[in-house]
Amino acid sequence: MIIWVVAVVLIGGLYKIGNIQPALTALFKPVYFVVLAAVLLVTWRWFRTRAGGKQHERRHGDRRRSDRRGEE
Repeated sequence: MIIWVVAVVLIGGLYKIGNIQPALTALFKPVYFVVLAAVLLVTWRWFRTRAGGKQHERRHGDRRRSDRRGEE
């Protein structure tokens, strides 16, 4: 959630500067998309690590035990 707050404050600040200096408006447009893409990427990765799933279990499972199942 903090990343979203920082992104909104950053975009809001850039928008305000763009209104004060209209020449910078065209310069800031790509920055808005870069900030939005970065926030979406960080959020997606956060949800992916929280969800766990198959990959999560594979990485954090006890491999020693699973490798010795047939040896007993």
